[in-house]
Amino acid sequence: MNLYISNQDIVSLDISEINELDYYSSKLCFIDHCIEDSKNSVNIKYGDSLYYDEKSDIYYLPADIDEYQRCFLYRVIMDCIQVRRGNLPIHAAAVTCGINTVIIAAKPGRGKSYIADCICNSNSGWSVVGDDHIIISKNHIQGNKKRRMRNIHGESIAYLNNTGIIKLQNIIFTCFELSSDENEMKYLSGSEAIQYFSEATAFKYLNEIFVHNGRSYGPNIFADLNGDYERIFCNFIERNKVLSIRGPLPYAVDIISGLMK
Repeated sequence: MNLYISNQDIVSLDISEINELDYYSSKLCFIDHCIEDSKNSVNIKYGDSLYYDEKSDIYYLPADIDEYQRCFLYRVIMDCIQVRRGNLPIHAAAVTCGINTVIIAAKPGRGKSYIADCICNSNSGWSVVGDDHIIISKNHIQGNKKRRMRNIHGESIAYLNNTGIIKLQNIIFTCFELSSDENEMKYLSGSEAIQYFSEATAFKYLNEIFVHNGRSYGPNIFADLNGDYERIFCNFIERNKVLSIRGPLPYAVDIISGLMK
């Protein structure tokens, strides 16, 4: 498989073997061209299970996975390599106005794409960097290339383009929790932020045993990275405040729009 992570920590993926390109683009941070540099390539092969051969530096995926499972496991491998490099992968959205970038974390299906889309439609000069998979490295913020829009029934209706990658900018972290009966915003302490992000972000992929689409993977060969991930995240939030927002979706859009002005 042709997966590359450059010395500048930019992820590139050769898309020639991918059937569901829009789906991949909505779930993974990557630039869609091949880097012809073997020293930056990630060697991926198929075997009986998910594991990493440290001696030969080869990642093995189960041979009987489908396209969607392969996309998910690519993401796990990408995130683990980024953590080992000291970078921060997050299951979140990111919107930017060219000066500040707001990271929006929420549990799956709770409005990240909707909030990001509304903010950028309502404010000239703003754009969505990514709405599901974000990697913050030393030089860049990289996001998934497309956002998948859904109707009120949760069905996919369209894919819209994201910016995909920007230079590292001032970051504001927000955690959103959907609620129909209250409006609340407050800044979180470091321990509170860790507790929230452990449920909403890449932490969940580094557990000893994890489940995706009904399939169990484990024991997880990346579980030892949990401590590293927490340390990297703590270093980021020490330099950036974390705001908790609880309420309906329009309330979150208004609060985050205000942060960017």
